[in-house]
Amino acid sequence: MESVTGDHLQQTAQRCKGHNLIYAVQDTDYLDCITLQSIEGLGLPCYKEMGFSSVIHSSFAVTPNKMPLGLLYTNISDLQKEYGDEKIPAKNRKFVEKDNNEWFMATKMAEKLIDNNCKIVHVGDRESDVFEIFAAERPANSEFIIRWNFGHKAKRKKNDAKNADESDNVRLFTLMEKTEPLGEYTLKIPARKGRKAAEAVIIIRSGCATFHPQKHMEKQGSSQPITLNWVWAVEKNAQKNPIDWKLLTTLPVESLSDAIERVEGYSTRLTIEEYHGVLKTGCKIEGLQYQTLDIVLPALDFCRILAWRVFYIYRYARENFKTDITLVSTELEREILNAWLKRERINLKVKTVQDFVRGVGILGGLPARPSAGNPGIKNLWQGLNKLEDLIEGVMLLQTSFADFQALYASE
Repeated sequence: MESVTGDHLQQTAQRCKGHNLIYAVQDTDYLDCITLQSIEGLGLPCYKEMGFSSVIHSSFAVTPNKMPLGLLYTNISDLQKEYGDEKIPAKNRKFVEKDNNEWFMATKMAEKLIDNNCKIVHVGDRESDVFEIFAAERPANSEFIIRWNFGHKAKRKKNDAKNADESDNVRLFTLMEKTEPLGEYTLKIPARKGRKAAEAVIIIRSGCATFHPQKHMEKQGSSQPITLNWVWAVEKNAQKNPIDWKLLTTLPVESLSDAIERVEGYSTRLTIEEYHGVLKTGCKIEGLQYQTLDIVLPALDFCRILAWRVFYIYRYARENFKTDITLVSTELEREILNAWLKRERINLKVKTVQDFVRGVGILGGLPARPSAGNPGIKNLWQGLNKLEDLIEGVMLLQTSFADFQALYASE
């Protein structure tokens, strides 16, 4: 797998150098790979009975305006770990033996790749709400925004009269409920399952709390408490699938603008969900039919890089449709795409990013009429697929012609 992703990870790090702030968005996705269930070493039998073969984990570099710069970490979760004849309860296992360790490994890889002059904010959903991740040492440029999952008990600040309670140790949610809202703001929400794209009015609350490790963590040496800021963003007058984000962060939250920035930072996590959609519907990784693990794993990573390129072009064209076309395509791709458009008598010259994306979309099945608009992910993926086939055909023809010329000259 490293031979496939190594160069891409380094190029992602290079793209991050031009930014002061990068969000390292993490997510876990489950593969429903019926065709891969017979492969030894890919997934536990219990997972296969539930309808999927394995779990993939990715970390994605995203700019504040939600531009995906590439992968920072990629792995197939090791679901084949065994802990003797009987499975040891999670609380009795070391952190490195738990599935949550995948989130920790991804943060360390991102910190290793990204330059110290660039602030990196790790963003994760409720699965990454793990005490050990917050308590671990990290470089000065590394921060966290993680969605709260468990019923944490928090120790109040000594001078916190507003949220005074009879007990020093109270539930975090109790503190949140007793905190007055800082204000409201409007958050743009992209389309997702069960909900169309819309603007949501968000009520913001924030505060600070100290957390102590659980007893089994103290036995393993994690005895020091940690102090974190929290932000609660809840949608006002929601009708269906409301936003309810309870966030824990190491970043300062001293005002409404700080709290809004943390909520906007967490919203970058929606990009990796879109990316996984491209990976499944575009690359169709769940339909791979290889027979051995040493071929399947590199193939999965190769598909991840292809999916990133499609997603990057899709997002880049929406924001920078008149900028330098060399950032999204090669000269050979543009020449062959122009030749195909000319042959099909389509009045379009590929000069800008928007021209390239539209031309590729037409190649992928988008109607050529102007009213059709810009292509979606599906048309873009299909068009890039066909464009690569055309390029391969041209290169094969050139090689064959060169061989013919050499043969003719020798005679």
